[in-house]
Amino acid sequence: MKQSKTPAAGLPLQGDSERGFVIIYAMVGLFLLAAIVLSGSNRVRALERVTGTEHNVEGQARQVARSGLLHAHAWLKTRTTQPVEAFAPLRDMSAKPPVDETDDASVGLVRSFEITPGVWGRYTVRRAVGKDDPMRPSRGARDLSHRYGMPTGSMWRVECEGEIFQRPQPDKALGTPPNRRLAMVVLATEIRRLGNVLPATAALIATEAEEINLQGPVSLTSPTLAIGYREHTGDPGLDKETLFDAPTTHAALPGLAAGSGPGKAGVAEPLTVKDFFGVSLDGLKSSADVVRDIPSTPSKMEPLLKIPHLATAVVTVTGPAKKAGEKHTLTIDSDFSLAGTGALVIDGNVHIKENAANWRGILFVTGDFKVDDGAYFEGTVIVAGTVHVKCPTTSEPPPPPPPPPPPPPPPPPPKSDKSGKSGKSGSSGKSGKSGGSGKSDKSGHGGDSGSGKSGKSGGSSKSGGSSKSGKSGGSAKSDKSGAPPPKSDKPDPPKPADPCTTFVHNPDLVSQLLKIVSEYRQVRAPFVPAPLDDEGRPMEDVMSRNRGAGAGSSGDSDHGDDKSKKSNKGKAKGHDK
Repeated sequence: MKQSKTPAAGLPLQGDSERGFVIIYAMVGLFLLAAIVLSGSNRVRALERVTGTEHNVEGQARQVARSGLLHAHAWLKTRTTQPVEAFAPLRDMSAKPPVDETDDASVGLVRSFEITPGVWGRYTVRRAVGKDDPMRPSRGARDLSHRYGMPTGSMWRVECEGEIFQRPQPDKALGTPPNRRLAMVVLATEIRRLGNVLPATAALIATEAEEINLQGPVSLTSPTLAIGYREHTGDPGLDKETLFDAPTTHAALPGLAAGSGPGKAGVAEPLTVKDFFGVSLDGLKSSADVVRDIPSTPSKMEPLLKIPHLATAVVTVTGPAKKAGEKHTLTIDSDFSLAGTGALVIDGNVHIKENAANWRGILFVTGDFKVDDGAYFEGTVIVAGTVHVKCPTTSEPPPPPPPPPPPPPPPPPPKSDKSGKSGKSGSSGKSGKSGGSGKSDKSGHGGDSGSGKSGKSGGSSKSGGSSKSGKSGGSAKSDKSGAPPPKSDKPDPPKPADPCTTFVHNPDLVSQLLKIVSEYRQVRAPFVPAPLDDEGRPMEDVMSRNRGAGAGSSGDSDHGDDKSKKSNKGKAKGHDK
């Protein structure tokens, strides 16, 4: 029989000792697992903080670059000589008054400023650097007018570098270690100056004279010309009640060349926006203050436009698809009125009724223009299509006058008494030679003798049958009698009707608007270009370089032209201004 082994007194069993080691191993494993989870969480949080910081810093750099574009735009607008042919901001603090347009005139337009303690921003719009190549983005500010056949200085492409710096040591320049650059974004845009070539100063301008039809008392006032149109397009259709207050009522405009042949519909080319603003409709949209699409059946709860005073607006009338060349019609009435002051271009037909238009400035209609029941326009109205203005007319002959009333019956003769009192007889008014009385007084009594002169007999001018009698009382003329004077057979001439539609040309207002429209305007879509090196290859990402190289990797000089340090987020998308 096999004997079992028993441990010595005081010694643990082998199974108990192994169970203790398992518990220790489990605790160590749980500790390591917790450490790994905690480390991973901290790493994720740190990465999120870095990503958020980079995103915020890049957003700040973008805002700094936009500030530089706005500064360049304002600099171009405020130059005394227009258009600007050279981008050259100045700095001369010794002048009186000091000239402080930039921080560094040798570079271009440069400004540095503190965002928060220890964080600085800087934008730089450099002068043109390198050869102008249409296949590559230009550097700095460059005149591109020659590409579009425009006068020098009419179009500028402006590129701005927006930078964010960490500046722990203010005594050192930006970009000098330990003042390192955190981010840089490059924004570029086009700044365009419109060329206004208004060919005439007229209250109403249309393509063809034969397409102008004015009915009723339409009023046109101008110090020079009331109606203008293309040459060789006939004569306008004017009503005899059309009211003109201008040295020249209508005439062809030599500045608007017409098509060949006689003035018939479809021969003369329609007027275009480029004829008056120097750019196409799309080009005007890119720089207008207000651009809107309005359906042909707009909501009755909104007005036509809410635009700033003396602004430029472009409205496109939209609706269901139509045939090529057909335009949608915008109806303007009491629920959807047109009012304001500025330069307004409506791409479509316009129908105004219920006296719902009161516009001051320039109104350009690319389609047909129809007015019913009145409107008021001050400035210049330009219509590419037909013009039809109708007002209530008074040309119908007036009704015949009513017949005159019959004359009243003669009054009965007065009764005379026996005392010789003439009373109020109708026999004499002022009797010059009366044989029956001498000098009669007002009572009608006989005088002293029969001398033949009577003073004022009782049958004077108060009698019913006489008014003034020279030498007898039976005169036919009476001024105080009850009978009305006879009327003439000729009818009174009709009064002219008040004008219901008025066109007034205001040269001062038009000139002011043209000056505002012709100012430098920034296009609507500034974008982030990908900077290229001298070989035309995209440059590396600044943020990636900074993360890999550390604090001193971006230690460029304050305004050095180190092209290897001008980069941003590569192929970034365009941004609205």
